[in-house]
Amino acid sequence: MLELLLAMLVLNIGIFALVGAFNAGTVAVSRSRQIASATAVADKQMEVYRSLENCSLWLDQWLLPSSSSAYALDTYDYNGTSAFSPQIPYWNAGSSADSQYWVTDGLDANNAFGQDNLASCAYISQSGKQTLPLTSTQGSSANIDGLGMVTPPSSAVKPVQTVAGPDGTHYTVDTYIVLVQPTAGEWTKQVTVVVYDPQNSSRVLAREVSIFDPTLAP
Repeated sequence: MLELLLAMLVLNIGIFALVGAFNAGTVAVSRSRQIASATAVADKQMEVYRSLENCSLWLDQWLLPSSSSAYALDTYDYNGTSAFSPQIPYWNAGSSADSQYWVTDGLDANNAFGQDNLASCAYISQSGKQTLPLTSTQGSSANIDGLGMVTPPSSAVKPVQTVAGPDGTHYTVDTYIVLVQPTAGEWTKQVTVVVYDPQNSSRVLAREVSIFDPTLAP
């Protein structure tokens, strides 16, 4: 009888260990699949920017979240580390776009960085051009591409949006576009795409950063 009880105990321990291994494996596979899907979303979003002219890389200033939002508080995505220079303050609706490091549709050839080709595509008034798509969503500063070209797709100018992944899950995607200057180099646009876990809004599944040099692109 004692031998039978011991055998049953050992058998139960083995079964529980096996079930635990299967469960851990299932969780690991699910997590890796989700990360792979989020990475695909980040790649897809970055490809949108790679397909545009350099002057068309900007964020719609009317859509930028408030300074108290999770988007604004995630300073790593526009400051990097504490050693990053210069330290970039969050976009300020009350300050001139030309004096900020943020690349928005308010930035023009008069920017404080001395690089005309880093400005948004030159703007003209929307008056008489209503047939072209507008990108700003409110306010009198809604403008169009002064080159007479179709404006960037809405997916390129939204700071925060929801994008469907290859697994059918919808992911929150944050995009940051700021001006950075490598040592002794030209001012360039740094685009950071961040994809969050749909089940945990504070968990980053994928982050992708690219530098767009205006001297190497249209």
